[in-house]
Parts: sequence; C-alpha cells; structure tokens
Amino acid sequence: MLTCSADRTVKLWDIEKIFLHFSSTSNTRFSFNKEDDYEEHGLVISVMRGHEHVIETVCFATPEGAEWIDKYEAKSKGEEYKGKGKGGSASEGNGMPKYGVSGGRDKVIKVWELATGRQVMEMIGHDNWVRGVMWHPRNGKILMSCSDDKSVRMWDMSEGGRAVRTMSDAHPHFIACMDYSRNGMDLLATGGVDKIVRIWGVK
Repeated sequence: MLTCSADRTVKLWDIEKIFLHFSSTSNTRFSFNKEDDYEEHGLVISVMRGHEHVIETVCFATPEGAEWIDKYEAKSKGEEYKGKGKGGSASEGNGMPKYGVSGGRDKVIKVWELATGRQVMEMIGHDNWVRGVMWHPRNGKILMSCSDDKSVRMWDMSEGGRAVRTMSDAHPHFIACMDYSRNGMDLLATGGVDKIVRIWGVK
C-alpha cells in the first residue's frame, strides 16, 4: 500500500505484515499511537522524503511505465537496458511495484524507487498544487497529472519526465481529480471545484 500525507512523506506499507500483526492482537482497528510503533514492527517498507509541502496524491507505476523508467535510467547512465527478468525488472522479486509517483502542494511531481526510497525523477511545470497523478492505461511511457492551475499535463517517462502535452484551462477552476477510460476508448474524465465533470478525447 502506498500512502501520502501532510507530513510531506510517502510511505510504502507491507499489507501482509499489517494483517498478521493486527490479527494476532485484540485490536479491531488498524491504528497506532505514534509513528515509532509501525516503524518498530516493520510494517513500513520504505519512507520517501523530498517534497516541501503537503503531498496530495500518489500512485504506483504500471509495469509498462516502470519499464520505461528503467530504460531511461539505463540510458542516462550510459548502460545497456537489461530488460525484464534480467536485472532490469519493472517489479521487485516479490511482485511489489518498483516505482511510485507523488504530487503535492509544492507543485512538483516525483518518481520514487520504492524499495530504497530513492528519488528517480522530478517533474516541474505546474503552477499550483498537483491534485492527481495516474498512468496512461495504454501508453505506459505517459504519466498524466491534474492541478489547481486548471491544467492537465502529460509527461514522457522515456525522456526523463519531459512535459509533452498541456491542456491549459481545462476547467474554469481548480481540477480536483481525473480518470482514464478502461474500456478501450481514449477518453479522459476530469472533475473540478467548478462542480463540472468533463470528458476529453485524448490519445
């Protein structure tokens, strides 16, 4: 499980250990009194720090998205991409996603290597809080984001997170959320503080 917080951290949690821990106690809710409790019990796999304000949104990288990140990482180091299953796998050996993405009120999007907490990429371009991030379901090298700057942006992971498309003034007010069609149609839905849901034809 990947979470973000007003404490400016992203945390990766071990759900299996959480379930086993609480099922062995009389607790009926998954809660702790202080941060040290879940750190001490090994329920947090990694903690990512680097945002300078509240973090609003997180998501896991898709397998295809992670592969594009791996390819860019290898290229930037002057190395040969080893490919899936040869040291360049898009997920860890235990099936855990390799990368996660976060966006926050510092107007920045960050890509993290989850097992180590290492920042891999940083995307700067939004002029206000980043409210949502998600991977394009059929084009794994594209990460999409929406923001209080009223725009939707698309970032190319094969080019280190370069902004390749901006839908400016997509709403007359802050954009709070977005989602992409999963039924094969190239449709993006956005919702805003203006109480409007808009459907966009995008590829």
